[in-house]
Amino acid sequence: MKISEIRKEDITKELVNRLVFTFPQDLNKLNGRAELAVVLGSKKAVATRVPTAIEFYKQNRVKKLLFSGGAMQGEEMESHIMKKLAIRAGVNAKDILIETKSKNTLENFKFSQPILNQYKSLVVVTSEFHVKRAYLLCKAFYAGKIYTAKCYSSSANSQNWFKTQKGIDRAKGEVMAMANYAKNKIIADFEI
Repeated sequence: MKISEIRKEDITKELVNRLVFTFPQDLNKLNGRAELAVVLGSKKAVATRVPTAIEFYKQNRVKKLLFSGGAMQGEEMESHIMKKLAIRAGVNAKDILIETKSKNTLENFKFSQPILNQYKSLVVVTSEFHVKRAYLLCKAFYAGKIYTAKCYSSSANSQNWFKTQKGIDRAKGEVMAMANYAKNKIIADFEI
């Protein structure tokens, strides 16, 4: 069966673990370096994703940070909030790029594409449950070397997603999002 053919009722715990909680090109496991860290915005990005990217920067594992997110968090855009936090943490402002139009993951990569294509390698920094879908979308918009970095999410991670309805819904939603992207030819279809 291909990912584009999956239906919600086909989704099992084993399938979620295989599709959602596998981490392609994990920067930490591969002890890699990338020119750019792409930090995807979300309401919780400031708590998990931004500190991970800052750590990579301070370890000289990335040269630049791209904060992608145009959604509003109160009075301010996600990308602006993330940039301020990075500067406060000691990241040089000249090493920070922002994308301010995106409202979802697909748009993160679509609107960031002109920036991404200026670099030979990048690491996508996002929540653990979101890594695989973000990686597949990045591949659709970027031809360079892609690493991933997973950030802990207390509500849906590889150890607990199946224990709450919120976690189950989130994990199954990731599978269905991948299926929809493949059906709409946004990402390459693949066997599951």
